Amino acid sequence: EKMASGVMMIDEADDTELPEPIYLRLDNHLNPTDYASFRDEEDDDDEIVDEDSSLDLSAPPPESWFHGAISRCVAVSRLEAVGLAGSYLIRESEAHPGDYAISYLSASRSVHHFKIHSHCGDYYIGGRQFYSLSDLIGFYTNNSCILENESLYVPVLPSKPVPLYMQLKASGPYMKTSDTDELSVDTGDVFLLLTRLNDDWGWVRSQRTGDSGLIPLAIMEDMTGQDINLGKPWFHPTITKEDAMNLLMTTNRVGTFLLRPSEPGKYSLSVRTPDKVQRFLINKDLSGYYIFGGRQFNCLDDVITRYRKEDILEGLKLDEAVPYFDRHRPVSKPGSIPPRQPDINKNQSHIQASSTGDKTGMLQLKRGKKYPVPGQWKKFYFVLKFNEHKLLYYEQENSHRAKGLLDLKQCKVYMAHPSLYGRNDCFVLRLHYLNEQHLHYMVAETTDVAESWFHILRRCIGADDQAPTGGVQQIRSLTLSIQDCKLAKPSSNVCCLVCIDGVCVARTKVEPETPCVFDESYQFESLPPYAETFSVEVEASSKGKRFTLIKDTSLGRVTVHLTDLPNGQQDDQWHQLLAGGSKVSRGSIRLAARFKHEVILPFEEYKQLTELLLSDNLMTIEMLAEVCKDHHAELASTLIHIFCRYDRVIPILAHCLTKAVEAEGARFSYITVMRTKRTDNLHFYRQCFHLVSSEYSSHYADGPVHEADSHWLPSFHSQGIH
Repeated sequence: EKMASGVMMIDEADDTELPEPIYLRLDNHLNPTDYASFRDEEDDDDEIVDEDSSLDLSAPPPESWFHGAISRCVAVSRLEAVGLAGSYLIRESEAHPGDYAISYLSASRSVHHFKIHSHCGDYYIGGRQFYSLSDLIGFYTNNSCILENESLYVPVLPSKPVPLYMQLKASGPYMKTSDTDELSVDTGDVFLLLTRLNDDWGWVRSQRTGDSGLIPLAIMEDMTGQDINLGKPWFHPTITKEDAMNLLMTTNRVGTFLLRPSEPGKYSLSVRTPDKVQRFLINKDLSGYYIFGGRQFNCLDDVITRYRKEDILEGLKLDEAVPYFDRHRPVSKPGSIPPRQPDINKNQSHIQASSTGDKTGMLQLKRGKKYPVPGQWKKFYFVLKFNEHKLLYYEQENSHRAKGLLDLKQCKVYMAHPSLYGRNDCFVLRLHYLNEQHLHYMVAETTDVAESWFHILRRCIGADDQAPTGGVQQIRSLTLSIQDCKLAKPSSNVCCLVCIDGVCVARTKVEPETPCVFDESYQFESLPPYAETFSVEVEASSKGKRFTLIKDTSLGRVTVHLTDLPNGQQDDQWHQLLAGGSKVSRGSIRLAARFKHEVILPFEEYKQLTELLLSDNLMTIEMLAEVCKDHHAELASTLIHIFCRYDRVIPILAHCLTKAVEAEGARFSYITVMRTKRTDNLHFYRQCFHLVSSEYSSHYADGPVHEADSHWLPSFHSQGIH
């Protein structure tokens, strides 16, 4: 009829046809609408706080990129058919129902798949948490890279629209239980099912109120495939044009409005003006955009939000919606008896340990992207889903919506040295994914609890060095001593940060009087098999504060590969301190490092050998002495440890002495044997005798000889040994 304020007002009789089908949209940045701000942590804050950020999270509507339950092979074929670098689609995960995956065609024409974890309406990928899949798409389209220097660019449309969420309609009422995450339900309410927690409960978002929470699924009917706006308070799905005009004219408030379906793919917005009802036509294209007034909107909520702020006609904004009233919904009369609650399983313990290997408990947490993470510790309730390789944490034990989720397949865990935070019950999870690093430092109530969590997380990650049945055990340890450093630009407050694989696990004290002299040592036992490097970074620290660093004042860094160190030997040398990724020297630092890597076969492999070594006639020892003529000292040391372990010190002592005397052809005292210069096995027996004597002295110093060993004493006495 006319144009006003850039909004086209068209009578329904003059509606135009829908545009031709478009299966690929390139103009996904056209007229982005306002989105809720992305919330992420502030590394410098004292608490774990998700703060609003001014990131652009605009993204195409779900109809543009969601393909539903398709296989990985089908996803690959659809992306390759498009053939444009940056093409992507979202699909449901085949292996993990309820989760999602991004399939992406890279610049090298290879297809990559990235898992998206879904939990109670939140979505996790690469250590980040999003409140919708659209926010996730918008972030990796406008703000970050999904691969190095590559972002999401071209959404691939499905052959036909696929609903992102299941629609549910309440067939009866339900009253929430106090102090829970449940929602109260009225008959006829419509919900979107975000996560099915179990057979009885689902996490949903109410179309009427926008609230999220738990509802019982037993009173829900599946309405999937209906209009996505069904259940919105302003949406009138069955009202006619005439009834809409009459309803609005009965209101005396200018700006009241309602929305109703017009024709397939079209909606009519009816607004009360001072003297009449004005209708506006809204089209919906095949990619899911709502076209109104020359602008694109992702949903009708965005249309309403915009024109509540700006004029839809000169001097006219949208005000209150005329709420939809379902005439089939039962109305409770005053004084009537509330409806009976449905018979529903009220056991909501699905966040508790439910399978073998799962673990729960309270831990304190600091999280951030840089090290060491500052601020205060905050307590959370942690739940390890061992078989799913997930670690979730909640505000309270009875909470259902997690505060965070970690994909342990993308994590590595390290034990922190007490010097880092002044406590010996700290460990850290490092998540490195999609070009980002996220650090989660955790502490437990006791050291034993911390070690329990540390070891079960290592097993879940798949990096446990404890040998299973038939496996091989690896023992890797590092002893590091930081001595002193020489800086090109001296500083009065200097400390060193010790990192394993780039994760800060220890630090030196700040000594203003001797700023470049540290003389501190650190012992890291049970290094995980994936640990490859250690590094020492010299930093400037705030005066008088041990744990506060000045930003951007790194004075140099040295990184050492563990495989470059001689196994079991100390490496003491000066290293160049380099600035960042450059080769410019900032000085040097003296480090003494000893890396030890041992591979131990399972106990079963040693069983037969142990029986031979511990036999009463000790013939195996004589045979080993003959074979290992050039390594008597090493052999003697190893055998003595074994005999001490099995309390067989006295037998080998007597045996070695007897053999040594026999070798001389006469009876000698202990002193004579030790002074003998003959070679052959006598040297070996002398080595064993010396070591055994030392071990025997310490082993039996505080107690009597075991009764089982007493029969060897006459042999001692007969040879003059007291």
